Parts: sequence; structure tokens; C-alpha cells
Amino acid sequence: MTTAILFTEYPATKRTWAGQDMALGLASLDLNPQLLLAGPAILLLAPNHDCFRDSEQQRQSLHKRFRILELFDCPAVWVSRNDLELHQLNPDDLVLPVQVIEDDEWALQLQLLPSILRY
Repeated sequence: MTTAILFTEYPATKRTWAGQDMALGLASLDLNPQLLLAGPAILLLAPNHDCFRDSEQQRQSLHKRFRILELFDCPAVWVSRNDLELHQLNPDDLVLPVQVIEDDEWALQLQLLPSILRY
């Protein structure tokens, strides 16, 4: 069973960091989640949109933490073509590999996922 994590928020929100924590936790348990970025969440992987969170020991980069997912067998992040075009982004410029889903297929693909956590 694949758990999907749907991000819908801009970078630098508490929900985004919580979703990323969930994704990394699931990946570390070999439950490799399917990440989906919708709306402004496409900026989570966009160059020049990295943000930081200070913890007691270190400063954490949103982009570097997403890149940790490449160490696991997580599938490519799903993004919609419409969101890429809306934000004038090219899939090759993003910090993680993505699978571009055509807009007419987006809803169908979501229905095929057994569980979706939204952040």
C-alpha cells in the first residue's frame, strides 16, 4: 500500500515542514511515499525558493531535506503540467525528479491512491 502525501501550501509554512517530516519518516521505514505537489506547493522544489528552519542544533534547508528522499526508493514526485506552466517552471530545473501528470489525468491518478495525507 502506497501512502501519498499531497502538498498544497507555499514553502515556509508549518504544514509544509510537517508534511516533509512525515515523508522522511515514512521513507526511513521503507514505506516510500508518493509525493504530490499541487498549486503553490510546486514552489517547494523550485530554484530560488528554498527556505530554512532553525532547530536547536542546526539550520535545516527545505531543499536539502527533500533531496534526502533520493537516498530511498521513493517514486518521482507528481506535479501537474498546469501548475508548472502557471509558475513558469521547467521539470529539469526542480531539485528532485518529477513526473508530470496531464491535467485531465490528475484526478484519475489521485483516485487510484489508497490513502492521501494532505499538508
